[in-house]
Amino acid sequence: MGESGDTVVAVVERARLSGVLTAVHRGGYGHLVRVVDPERGEVGRQLQRAGIEPPAGWTAPAGDRVVVVVNAPARVAAAGGLLLQHGAETVVIAGRTGTTELAARTAFVPKPRPGRRVPPDLAAD
Repeated sequence: MGESGDTVVAVVERARLSGVLTAVHRGGYGHLVRVVDPERGEVGRQLQRAGIEPPAGWTAPAGDRVVVVVNAPARVAAAGGLLLQHGAETVVIAGRTGTTELAARTAFVPKPRPGRRVPPDLAAD
């Protein structure tokens, strides 16, 4: 997987936002996170103001979804995995050098460490 950027851009259901932000803060990325809400303006412009060029062909979420942005140079894979593990639908790695699709939610769920609780919706079948 080529992580050519330094920023993780994830689409998250609004109902899951609290849990995702809690995980981001616990993971040590809290001071690096920004939520982009379509109800507060056009998402592409909000991303551009944050210094992120929206990926080619990327469509902004609608309705009950928001965009979570984590600036995590050298840690995009870990930050993206954390977001996917806690409910992000789509994660894209973005930056000045381009974008790379990280994975679909069901394709990248790290194995839990022994002794850690796994939320029921993420448990393996």
